[in-house]
Amino acid sequence: MDLNTFINALLLCLLNVIFMIAGIFLNSVAIISLRRSSPLRKKLCYFMILPLSCFDLAVVAINHPILISSAILWSMDTFGEDESKSVITWKSVIFGNFSGYSMSALLTLSVERFLALKYPFFHQTAVTKRKLVRFLLTLSLVITVSMLSLKLLYEENCDNGLAAVFVLLFLFLFIFLNYNMLIIAKSKRKVERCGATHDPERSKRRKLNFKNSSTCLMAVGCFFIASFPCCIYSGLRFAPDTLWNERIDVVFRIWSSTLLVMNSTFNCLIFFWRNSILRREGMKIVKCFQWRP
Repeated sequence: MDLNTFINALLLCLLNVIFMIAGIFLNSVAIISLRRSSPLRKKLCYFMILPLSCFDLAVVAINHPILISSAILWSMDTFGEDESKSVITWKSVIFGNFSGYSMSALLTLSVERFLALKYPFFHQTAVTKRKLVRFLLTLSLVITVSMLSLKLLYEENCDNGLAAVFVLLFLFLFIFLNYNMLIIAKSKRKVERCGATHDPERSKRRKLNFKNSSTCLMAVGCFFIASFPCCIYSGLRFAPDTLWNERIDVVFRIWSSTLLVMNSTFNCLIFFWRNSILRREGMKIVKCFQWRP
């Protein structure tokens, strides 16, 4: 094993282990906090944080170990030899499905925030928790069926193209929704500065929508940064074979996938940072785990 391979494998394993532990802990605390706090549990604007944290917990608990095993096999020059093609394919399907579920939850959160800002009356009367869950389950089902169908039909040949299509599609929807939310928020702030409305309750509700929308925008921005290397990787896969060999392909894929999975931990940090109620509930739970002599 050369020094470059050893350093890459060591960094990949350490990074995945650290973020796996941190992600499991933070997402578990977020789920417990959301279940315990009645203000967070009852309000629709906080509801989608719960399924997103549940999916993120599954992502860090399942995808990080997959990446650790891949890094170890790659460093030992046995990647693809100790595992059959079928095992590698199904590991890729599992990885893609759970990452897709997390993206679906984030997209559902963006849609809910977009409707709250763009169509507030429709949001209050028509948007419910049950409908949001149905929308999320539909997206997850589409991802599962697509991944299974294409992987079973074409094996690994469609892997990179399929990943690129899903990531780019989600990025396009995220950019469209959040750009519109940003424009709407700026226009409504101008109206408030002009003193066009003086309804305290309406103003309070609007400020809450602005804050939650900005939190959603930060989460989407984090996803964009984390998914960018995966888009680069998918594009480079179409480069000539003379510029791309198998070992570089594997290590680049593991690094880009690691950054994508790390997003599931950063989501939690963003929600704790931006939501004071969630942060207080989280601190209460953390104090319960503190060791006392």
